[in-house]
Amino acid sequence: PIALSGDLAGSTVLSTSFAGKQGQRLVAEVESRRLGGKLKPVVRILDARGTQLAWGKPMPVMGGDTRCEAILPADGPYSVELHDLVFRGEAPGTFRLKIGEVHYADLVFPSGVERGKPATLEFLSTSFPAGTNVVANSVTLGDEPSLWPTGLPLITGSRPRLAVSSHAQLSEQRSADKPQEVPAAPVAVSGKLAKRGEHDIYRLPVTPGQVLRFEVFAQRLGAPIDVTLTVMNEQFAALASNDDLPGTKDAGLDFTVGQGTSTVLVGVRDMLNLGDPLGVYRWQVTAAGDPDFTLSLAEEARQVPAGGSALLLVRADRRGYYGPIKLSLPGLASGVVATGAEIAVGSHVALLSLAAPASGSASSLVSVIGESVDHQPPIVRAALVPDGPQFKVQPWLRTEVAVGVAPPAPLAVAWDLPSGDAGLPLGSRLPLRVQISRVAGVTGAVRLALVTTQVMPQKYLAENNQPKAVDAPERTLRLDGTATIAADQNEIVANLIVPFDLPPLAYDSVVRAELLSADNNSVVVTAFAPVRRLQVIKPAAEQPLVIFEDQPEFAAALQEGGGQIAIHEAEKYSGKASLRVTPDQKFAANLPGLAAKIRESPAPGEYRYLRFAWKKNGGDIGIQIAHDGQFGPKDNQPPSFRYQAGSAGEFAGMALRVDARRPQSIEVVTRDLFADFGEFTLTGIGLAAIDGEFALFDHIYLGRTPADFDLVQP
Repeated sequence: PIALSGDLAGSTVLSTSFAGKQGQRLVAEVESRRLGGKLKPVVRILDARGTQLAWGKPMPVMGGDTRCEAILPADGPYSVELHDLVFRGEAPGTFRLKIGEVHYADLVFPSGVERGKPATLEFLSTSFPAGTNVVANSVTLGDEPSLWPTGLPLITGSRPRLAVSSHAQLSEQRSADKPQEVPAAPVAVSGKLAKRGEHDIYRLPVTPGQVLRFEVFAQRLGAPIDVTLTVMNEQFAALASNDDLPGTKDAGLDFTVGQGTSTVLVGVRDMLNLGDPLGVYRWQVTAAGDPDFTLSLAEEARQVPAGGSALLLVRADRRGYYGPIKLSLPGLASGVVATGAEIAVGSHVALLSLAAPASGSASSLVSVIGESVDHQPPIVRAALVPDGPQFKVQPWLRTEVAVGVAPPAPLAVAWDLPSGDAGLPLGSRLPLRVQISRVAGVTGAVRLALVTTQVMPQKYLAENNQPKAVDAPERTLRLDGTATIAADQNEIVANLIVPFDLPPLAYDSVVRAELLSADNNSVVVTAFAPVRRLQVIKPAAEQPLVIFEDQPEFAAALQEGGGQIAIHEAEKYSGKASLRVTPDQKFAANLPGLAAKIRESPAPGEYRYLRFAWKKNGGDIGIQIAHDGQFGPKDNQPPSFRYQAGSAGEFAGMALRVDARRPQSIEVVTRDLFADFGEFTLTGIGLAAIDGEFALFDHIYLGRTPADFDLVQP
């Protein structure tokens, strides 16, 4: 026996020769499609005169690869030829040609089993001795390769595909006169369309209003049949049918059970009423709305530096299940440790940190398995690497990611928060200490960034008078500005920004360090610190800053403007009195002792939110905010730093209209000053009665968070 590897393209014909013996059983098998190649292989066995003894063309059961088999008639020289089906082989034409007295099997029946329940598998499309079976007793879920029988030497090719589920898996029990009874969904049935004209029919119990998802696997198993699926009533009248799903000749459909229906008939047949001894299929039905999730990986290999950490990102596509998903990594090499092995409640991403010991080397093929924590029965799914042609016949390979320990990295990074893992208060700015270590001879600046499991928030901008969704990085958990450790430093304290509107969830977070080239234009090496889970918490309320609550000196300080201002005790929102302002307004750009910093993440003594109460009879009402000792826009650019309510023209131009109607009774308004006007220092205020009668203003406060205002409820 021998295996020959190579590359074939275009019209090339490759040939190899050997000495054979009379009566020798010879198999020539080509693997190309199963390796990700694009060759459509044809293989031939020829005798010394060039007479063809056997040949094989691309076979569906082999995923487009091929084999042929012959009994050699005499001692002497023989050859094997390989070429593309139409002599136009595409690149890559990678192949492996195996020649020898080898055994093979392409299919098993049944093609699906129930997890944890022993089932006998029969081999089809095989050279195994008659009656060769194996017993499957799988504890995993999903697609996996079936077992090979023991005691047979030189088995070649891919192992047959076997589906493992947590629900019942039955086999067809042929009856000429009545449908086969099957239990209610979820259930799967393996069958065969072995003869021309076969039409297999099953009776399925259903519940009115159910939405059921039917799917048939045949072509995807490698069977040479084109199945159709029909859902019928008891009179064999079709209620729904399908021939092909997108991307496959296999059938499937969603079906809503009508009122008064307790059973349906499920029919499976070949579209052309053909049959084949290898015509195996498996149909399954599940409830379309059952909670579920799938997991995916962005890459199929990850190197972990010895003594360091690497990051493996796991994404969850949730469909009705939003609880925690526990992750495990069976097969992980000894000494390599995974942390962060859970996708948190409501999160769609986990950052798995892989840490390797400082000495030794190891490599392994690992599966990332996710299991629901609070759902019965448990939902168990394997994370899939990106799809490719090599997975068509061997889909279980998509569940394997290669993890290897590499030499130590030239850069390592560690980080710490003074508060530890106690939590991230919304709207806070926390000092984050980052340390790096370089190996001898490594120089250059190091750029830092925070990687988290937060889904990028979106905002809408107008483009061609249409709303357009764009990323909103300013609303993410992040480092403030561009954090860089200089080439002659090993430590920095950066500010961690926790936005006010960040959903209060747990976020996996890690610091990424990028060693830059001498010109700072490219990344030489990337390192990750260990992952930490940080819980966002609502901060404790703080006493807000009083702008006006009854104090007469405030009214006296508003000296400018053509209107009149006075303390008004007859009507108020809180305290003892409000402010009565007559048209047009009273204002002061610099109020004594007022210099309130408005910031996105306010520190103690800084603010973000404004709350006030107001009322107006006739006309409009407005408030002006003085920034940095002046009114109006900054540098003659919007925003205007003005709020207005009512339907009249804009108050002093470019006002932000809070409400199209005027407040005819005292109403409370809370505004996000940073979101409305950006970062500034609030130094004064103006109160405007625009036309009509007087306006009332009361309860004017600044707060770090909206919760602060709960401390001054009237």
